[in-house]
Amino acid sequence: MKVSTKGRYSVRLLLDLAEHAGKGYVPLKDIAERQEISKKYLEQIVALLNVSGMLRTNRGYQGGYMLAKAPKEYTLGYILRITEGGLLPVACLENEPNQCPRSSRCKALNVWEGLNRVVSQYLDGITLQDLLDEPQAAEDDIALAADGGEGSGVRLPDIGNPDTEPAAPPPEPEMSVQEAPAPAAEKEAHQKSERWFWNSF
Repeated sequence: MKVSTKGRYSVRLLLDLAEHAGKGYVPLKDIAERQEISKKYLEQIVALLNVSGMLRTNRGYQGGYMLAKAPKEYTLGYILRITEGGLLPVACLENEPNQCPRSSRCKALNVWEGLNRVVSQYLDGITLQDLLDEPQAAEDDIALAADGGEGSGVRLPDIGNPDTEPAAPPPEPEMSVQEAPAPAAEKEAHQKSERWFWNSF
């Protein structure tokens, strides 16, 4: 599944409203300027979101839009199903039970069902509030790391500490060497060699 421009812009529009929650109705032209999206295009998206009851509207002077619910009530899965018309990877999953005449013998059906399950669980597990909190979580982790504390789970890449000495390399394995013969054994071997030499004449 490929998320369309309408779906992506809908998320950005709702995120902008979530960031300005509690500040009254937000004019659409302000959102268009901040998000660098055509106001006419946003008007089409707003009309779609209004039908689904996701927005509250105030017309006239100082009119604008605000979220109808708290940001934590909006999941990305819910938003994209409204704007995209669904998240299914294949058309044969549109009906339950499956109406495809090949469903009973389709070897790929489990793949599409699994993909649909994974995508749905992922997008349904992320809310607008999660996206708002993400940058702050990263900033908190940086501050906690500087104080030696633990963060919320966001981890920066480990690039090491330039103020500490590098770890010593592991010791190399000891090589087994043949022990030198004891002095007495060496002397006896030398005497045998001499006797063999003189007896050979």
